[in-house]
Amino acid sequence: MRLLDLATVAFRKSTAGPRRRQGPLRTSQAMVPLPLVASREADWIDRFYVLDHKNTAVAPTDSDRLKCLNDVAISHGLPFPLKPSMPDRRLAIVTGTSSGIGEKVSRQLLQRGWEVIGISRRAVALDTPGYAHCSLDLAAVARLAAGLETQVGPRVRDRGLTRLALVNNAADVALLGQVDQLEPAGMLQAYAVNTIAPVLLMGWVLRTAPSRIPVRIVNVSSGAGVEPFPGLGAYGNTKAALRLAGMVLAAELDLRAAGGAPRDATVWSYEPGVVETPMQDAVRSSSAETVPIVQVFKDLSAQGLLRPADAPATEIVSHLEADGHPRFSEQRFLLS
Repeated sequence: MRLLDLATVAFRKSTAGPRRRQGPLRTSQAMVPLPLVASREADWIDRFYVLDHKNTAVAPTDSDRLKCLNDVAISHGLPFPLKPSMPDRRLAIVTGTSSGIGEKVSRQLLQRGWEVIGISRRAVALDTPGYAHCSLDLAAVARLAAGLETQVGPRVRDRGLTRLALVNNAADVALLGQVDQLEPAGMLQAYAVNTIAPVLLMGWVLRTAPSRIPVRIVNVSSGAGVEPFPGLGAYGNTKAALRLAGMVLAAELDLRAAGGAPRDATVWSYEPGVVETPMQDAVRSSSAETVPIVQVFKDLSAQGLLRPADAPATEIVSHLEADGHPRFSEQRFLLS
């Protein structure tokens, strides 16, 4: 098979009889009347098609495209053969996709051509070929690694990926209350979902993905993980622990890079602010005895000061698609 300009194929087919055979067809300068711009080969390579044994134009394979590019480069006296642009395949793993920020992040990524694997216990109303749902209970940390390996592992190991993202968004805020009222079992549940599972996911992704693939990790944090918010002690503790884990991971990646094993992997601790989500509904529904500052959140809602979930989702997606980040960085939101 040889590659031809589609117009040339159409002309030859229109002038040939139904059984008339054409002579050898070659990719030549005359058949490729276009300016060669190496940085934009993807703009014109898709104009070429292949003639099969029936003289029918069919879509070329990657090897056909490479052969065409090399032939054209040589015919134009370029110093080196061009290489075709490879498909941009970006995969994101997003936890807590059933509602709120996680759902909005998933929708925006899909709209921008990403493949998304969503992890949540509840089903998600994302009926699109680019989305795959993974039903895993993040609280069941003893079984989480095995579930990831089975349901997500083959996708993360795919060497055709050009970028990999992890958005640790899922959080358990059910354990509200003042510190001297907290139940140990509830604290274990909160730490499992908010700290242990995200840390496990960060490590698993970095160990599993091919080392050449850029990795962007976003840990959705909270101002409660930095400032003391009465009634949010357990939640704030788990977010503070995750923030520090991200900082330590970044320092470890820097040490490996200094030792000769560099990797394009970054961690962003992101505080989205006070967002209109089911989590906020739960906080505002609490009593003043449970969350002494509950009136602050009620006032923010009454004044229309809650952020729509689309706003932080847009910031997260922009970060995932960008380069040049520090190994660890954070976006803070201070309520006081």
